[in-house]
Amino acid sequence: MGDGQRPSGLAGYSVRDFLKIYVPAALLIIVGFGLAWRFVNPAPPRTVRMAAGAEGGAYLESAKRYREILARDGITLEIQVTSGSVQNLQLLRMGDRGVDVAFVQGGD
Repeated sequence: MGDGQRPSGLAGYSVRDFLKIYVPAALLIIVGFGLAWRFVNPAPPRTVRMAAGAEGGAYLESAKRYREILARDGITLEIQVTSGSVQNLQLLRMGDRGVDVAFVQGGD
């Protein structure tokens, strides 16, 4: 190797060469993950709370059907039996202490 050429393979690289290449790449990856963590929306919840209505009513039966459908995708639907639309709306307005979704009666 007297002709001034570096040996082939990793033995020919210095620590300085390694740091020049891999440290900036690692920093770029870390910054990318940080930005993604900050700006990408979180995954949807795996458990949803629903206000449904009275026993034997159409709202409760519909909620049970939704529970079956959502279970296929690994989502748990917790059903809260209520007295009807008025109580369902009150639970919706409670935020974190209430429910996530509810059946309410609409119309004019």
